[in-house]
Amino acid sequence: MSQEIMARDLPLPPLWGVGNDYSFLQEELSRRGTLSSLDGYKPAFAVSIVITVHNRAHLLRLCLESLALQDYPQDLYEIIVVDDKSSDDPLRQIESAGLPVRFIKAPLKAGHTEGTSRNIGIRAAIYPVILQMDPDVLFENRDALRWIARWFDGNADVAVTVSRTFIGAEGISPQNIRDETYPKIPTGDHDGREILRRDPDILKHRYLPYLEVLGFCMAYRRSSAFAAGLYSESWNEYGGVDQEFAYRLYERGAYCVHEQQVHAYHLHHPYVERTGAHRDFMAKRIPPYRVHRYPGRYRGRIDTPRCSIYIPVRNGAQHLGEALDSAFGQTFRDLEVVVVDDGSSDRTPEILCRKAHEDSRLRWLQTPPQGCASASNTAIRHARGEFILQLDADDVLHPCAAERMIAEFDRQPWLGLVFARLMRTNTALVPERPSESFKNYRRHQTLLCMHASAPRMWRRRLHFLVGGHDETLTSAVDYDIVLRISERAPLHYLDEVLYYYRIRRGSLSSDTERQRENGLTAVRRSLQRMGLDTEFDVRLNLSLSNRWYSYVRKAR
Repeated sequence: MSQEIMARDLPLPPLWGVGNDYSFLQEELSRRGTLSSLDGYKPAFAVSIVITVHNRAHLLRLCLESLALQDYPQDLYEIIVVDDKSSDDPLRQIESAGLPVRFIKAPLKAGHTEGTSRNIGIRAAIYPVILQMDPDVLFENRDALRWIARWFDGNADVAVTVSRTFIGAEGISPQNIRDETYPKIPTGDHDGREILRRDPDILKHRYLPYLEVLGFCMAYRRSSAFAAGLYSESWNEYGGVDQEFAYRLYERGAYCVHEQQVHAYHLHHPYVERTGAHRDFMAKRIPPYRVHRYPGRYRGRIDTPRCSIYIPVRNGAQHLGEALDSAFGQTFRDLEVVVVDDGSSDRTPEILCRKAHEDSRLRWLQTPPQGCASASNTAIRHARGEFILQLDADDVLHPCAAERMIAEFDRQPWLGLVFARLMRTNTALVPERPSESFKNYRRHQTLLCMHASAPRMWRRRLHFLVGGHDETLTSAVDYDIVLRISERAPLHYLDEVLYYYRIRRGSLSSDTERQRENGLTAVRRSLQRMGLDTEFDVRLNLSLSNRWYSYVRKAR
């Protein structure tokens, strides 16, 4: 006979992968036996090594000699050198090294930047993993490529970096590299990344881990680079472009990983003086960096907003204008509004055109009718904000909604999702009754019912980490993604009304029976992901309006 239990008594597993904590990936490596040893490890995939060079031909030769010593199978990697307008004939040095190298000369045209050269190499690469290197980097160990490559054996998305020491290049010859007799005399240059050697796990706990991932030695999946939009090609100063790219990889779900078994020597070359402009570039393009470095006082032009309010809509012309006005009227101004018109046949496109002309923060696109989940995923893929806030086309946000919710993320940096109360209204927005209030919201309550009603704001990174909205569900789509987020990061409840929800017949959320049935499917999937499905089952519970589901221990 099955035994009914309370949701709070379910043995929920710990949250995993919070922030940049990649301990779970290290546990996977440990299970495979490759966490601290490469004995018997044979790489199963190929790597494209992409090197961009500008007037460092001699150092490039040393770098290639160092790569020739690697014990990675030569039929499983290619080397691409992109020459960025060099005048010291790097091709001659490449030919002298004797390695098979694809040499690409970047086009001599106005507007060519470091990002352009890096993108040329990424596009030319034919293998699924990119190892991006500067031409003046030497690996300390011969198995460096294998240590780096093993992170990509699974399905996890990672951006791998290593520690480095700056050494002098004077007197080092190709023969010295081949004999491994070159002097390793530190130059005394420091860039703050020495801490990676002193504290190898520090990136797990950094709120801005991507700032430590630089292009001198950086590995990532080629598909992830395209998903993130490749390198910025608009920046032509020294510094910042690698961190900005790493930030976008991170936002798309990559973990910034420090490979502790690999150390690189960065050959000293005439230092390029930074003007400080790279900080302004990063502040424009990396919202968390902007807030961290210029708290409340950045006055420059912003390219990447901190918050994206997204609206999926189909034939919502009647109330869409009010929804957009509530988004534009937020007291928090560092935001954009992204709308996906999911095949409307009414005046929705006309309204969007007019509103986009009135406020440049609105971006919108049209798609064939695919459903709310698909439209939401499309909107979030096109969004740029660190946080995403959902708004239905017939509802209205409280003017302080974004400001209040982002304040909670700032107060508790490891939160994954913040939700608040809504006020149910009639079609004329006359208040009728608010949603349920909680004294102390706990994780297990997510398994009782869809308590995390609108407004909901969550980290865009988490959207990609959990796989986005499930497009196979016809309803309870929001409940499903809230459950998946609750397995990966803490949720927080704000006990105040920040959303006005129109009750209307025929909406997806008005079909309570279908919502509960699809919700049951979502909860069962959650139990399965948490490894609880073999011991527990979930059932519909219609006796209480605020608790749809109850749990039973399966009979043994």
